[in-house]
Amino acid sequence: MEINNILIASDFSKHADYSLSRAVTLAEKHTATLHFLHILIQPRIGNFSQLSIEELEQDYLAQK
Repeated sequence: MEINNILIASDFSKHADYSLSRAVTLAEKHTATLHFLHILIQPRIGNFSQLSIEELEQDYLAQK
């Protein structure tokens, strides 16, 4: 099987670091192009219009 492109999605967690390492190894082995996609974690709030910026920040920081 010929591999030309590899897409790696990462949220910069330790699990994503392992996946990136594996993707780099595969890309080198197959002379493939490696594409990197950074995943952002969205706040878990359904309706943004009811909350202030400070409340949104607190919710986002609490997830980390």
